[in-house]
Amino acid sequence: MQLRLIRSITSVAVFCVSSIVLVGCGGDDGSYQGATGTVSGVVKLDGKPLTETATVTFLSKEGFAASGQTDSSGNFTLKYKQNSNIPVGKYAVSVIPAAGTGTGKAEDFMDEETGESKTPEVKSAIPSKVQSPGGSGISKEVKEGEQTIDIEI
Repeated sequence: MQLRLIRSITSVAVFCVSSIVLVGCGGDDGSYQGATGTVSGVVKLDGKPLTETATVTFLSKEGFAASGQTDSSGNFTLKYKQNSNIPVGKYAVSVIPAAGTGTGKAEDFMDEETGESKTPEVKSAIPSKVQSPGGSGISKEVKEGEQTIDIEI
């Protein structure tokens, strides 16, 4: 009877330790274990670097999403989960104007006459059709290694 109890306890202990080890090795932190590339580039509007701040987003059918902020010269570098290693594959691309183009005053967020909240108007040269990955029509492929991917909008 005692031998059977010891075997049961040992089996449970081995199972628990194995489970902990497997969870630790399985990328539970969301890290990607496959081939990756690093991506930087320039967003261009009508052939010239985009001068307004925008967010560039790459979205894959597999659910990987990488994004980066443009600077005043249209330059961007993509990040995936705070890391510059982007899973290789095909991506739909969007370019979204940065928020905060209003004055920051109350009238930007509330109608003075009715007191109702409102969404501030964002003035941007970025065409609305490129602001959604599914509707932009822009597709790019991330390959293994370092690369430059320019985006013309």
